[in-house]
Amino acid sequence: MDISLIDHMADACRGVVYDDSARSRLTTRVDPKLRKASDLQRRSGEVLQAGQNGTVLIQDSEQTFALEPWGNWQFEHGLLWALGCLAHVASDPARAEQVDGLFARVAEAVLHGSLTPFKDFAPAAHTEHEPHELRMYSSSQVQDAYREMLNIAAGGEPVVICRWDKPVGVLEPFSLRNRESEFVRHLDDVVRFLTSRAFARDRELRDQSYVTVTAYPWLVVLPPEGIAQFADELLPALLTAMQANDPDDFATMLDAWQASCEARADGALAAALSTPVRDLLGTRLPIGAAEEEAPIARVS
Repeated sequence: MDISLIDHMADACRGVVYDDSARSRLTTRVDPKLRKASDLQRRSGEVLQAGQNGTVLIQDSEQTFALEPWGNWQFEHGLLWALGCLAHVASDPARAEQVDGLFARVAEAVLHGSLTPFKDFAPAAHTEHEPHELRMYSSSQVQDAYREMLNIAAGGEPVVICRWDKPVGVLEPFSLRNRESEFVRHLDDVVRFLTSRAFARDRELRDQSYVTVTAYPWLVVLPPEGIAQFADELLPALLTAMQANDPDDFATMLDAWQASCEARADGALAAALSTPVRDLLGTRLPIGAAEEEAPIARVS
């Protein structure tokens, strides 16, 4: 029997253990203080220290930049590279047999918060999404070269800041960083949904309530075949959006499904409210019977 691509994806997720602490690698605290570009020259030490503890936003003319901790940036970009590889491989029928193995590693990386699953996989998944060389500056160069660094970052090339020869932060346009984070967040949601679905299927659970603890709790109003249809569309839609480099395409698909589910839920509620109360209670008393059984007491 032929099985769909999404079945391959769910099969690949089996055996992966949840690690909720991995999500901390995908979220960083945003410094509430908006810095000026000139702060990189006048207060470089303070700005770089803040950039190691969370995202720092830097305003330069009409463009905003994000200074991210190196570890978080590296992890997210590793996932983006893997997602790009997966999109490339899935679009090539001749390489379809590689999809399972690649997605299994992507799922493991997401759920465990580690890029170790990709350690030996790069040659097999080599595509145009291969990471490029990064421009690096030492922390002592920031004061004098901050304008050059911002110009490079404005062109879409990440700038890595090092301290004692170790990367500590990455400078990118905020709009680019935001788009990258959207893709990674969607990937995290998709992996966790498919993993939950695979676990439920392994345990032969007929109850669809597992969807309530995923990013798509509104699916609970759908019958099993409706959820299966959503699952069939989920990963291909994300890969298509990745190829188009537009996370909004995927978000639009999710919005359409959510609106449909909410309309279905509203319809069920309207139907319930229009049902006579005695029918909801399973009561079939003839009109007047209750009054006969419990006559109103009269005061003489």
